Amino acid sequence: MASVFPSARVHPRVTTPVSAPSLARAMSWHASGALMLFALMQIAGLFLIADAAHGPLPFIALAFVVLGAVPYARRLERRWARLADTALPSDGLINRFRNDRARLWRLALVVPPLWLGASVLMSETAVAATAVF
Repeated sequence: MASVFPSARVHPRVTTPVSAPSLARAMSWHASGALMLFALMQIAGLFLIADAAHGPLPFIALAFVVLGAVPYARRLERRWARLADTALPSDGLINRFRNDRARLWRLALVVPPLWLGASVLMSETAVAATAVF
């Protein structure tokens, strides 16, 4: 006898819709965790490159990158807070959450090594330029 209800074998991805406030709360946790990891990677990187870095340039670079990272995370949190107030549960909302979460963690993991490498390169270039004169 056939059933009118979806079977788990037929529809393996049947899920209940997730509410926008729970997604906003989860994004807030992800943003704070990504900022913590970002800061820890920056601080650890500064200790690792302390011998290669000459002068205060890497510390100034750290300040600039943190001044960019914190507003980005805060803007993402505010966006999800607005969505929590207005959005209805949907698959599009979940996909948007997954994309934002992936972008946030990629940036938190990739930017610190790139930024520190660039600051060491600039520091080495500045030292080399002053040695020529």
